[in-house]
Amino acid sequence: MPTRVLSRAKERLGGALLLVLGLLLFWLTWGQVARTGQFNVGGAVMGPTGTVLGLALLLMPGYRAERAARGEDPAAYVGFDALTTRWRVVLALCIAATVLHLALLYNGLTPFVA
Repeated sequence: MPTRVLSRAKERLGGALLLVLGLLLFWLTWGQVARTGQFNVGGAVMGPTGTVLGLALLLMPGYRAERAARGEDPAAYVGFDALTTRWRVVLALCIAATVLHLALLYNGLTPFVA
């Protein structure tokens, strides 16, 4: 069964939604920390991840589309092997942004959000 590649418009729409959701989770997490001094770890992790992934999907095609554009069969790759180098860098940026965000939250270094 061939792998279906999403249209660029659908990828960008998904990227825009992820970006907005990620920024919303940043805002909610920082507001919660400012009000109560506590935060939801799930929101704190998903905020930076959604933001980075959303930006990546807005700026470049998905890994399946990249593989298909090179003439490769995206279905031939499974799991981490399916990611192109560019998307592995995006994954590393997601992890780095999340770790940095959690470190800032645990140390109380967040901007004031009303």
